[in-house]
Amino acid sequence: IGGLFNSRRQRIGIRMDVQSTSDIQAVAPRHANPLDLTPTRACSVLTAGFGGLRPQRLRVPGVVTYSGPNGLYVQDGDCGIGVDATEGSRFKVGEHVEVYGYNTIAGSEVRISDAFVRPTLGKAEARPVRVAASDLVSGDWDQRLVELDAVLSAVFASDNQALLLLRESDQRIEARLE
Repeated sequence: IGGLFNSRRQRIGIRMDVQSTSDIQAVAPRHANPLDLTPTRACSVLTAGFGGLRPQRLRVPGVVTYSGPNGLYVQDGDCGIGVDATEGSRFKVGEHVEVYGYNTIAGSEVRISDAFVRPTLGKAEARPVRVAASDLVSGDWDQRLVELDAVLSAVFASDNQALLLLRESDQRIEARLE
């Protein structure tokens, strides 16, 4: 048994190796229909209890803040979360969606994986939070829609993406456009 930690040294889970699946016992039944799940706020998905992250099937409503071929980011109020979904690029930024999937850890991020996404009618919009480049280092703005003032130093482009090098005071920022 060992602990799993993110870049902020927060425990996000526990790893345990077992000999076979017969050593594992299910303690909660699965939901037969994910559409019947109670909606969960993105902020709730991002926190792990004392025992670490408990993987579970979730239904998370929100507004799309990024959409790409391998997934999207959805923001719900003050929190955003990454979603691994192959149909992510069919949604537009600003579109209201519900995400159905499993909370997982990818690197130092809590994400929703194995997800399917469906459009919904919604009222709230995701507004960017104005931050300074020096605030980005803390990680407090991970998976959130932010805006900042910076000087464009260089642009590197390929067929399907661009890398922008930005500078604010003594901070250097890489922004990827896909």
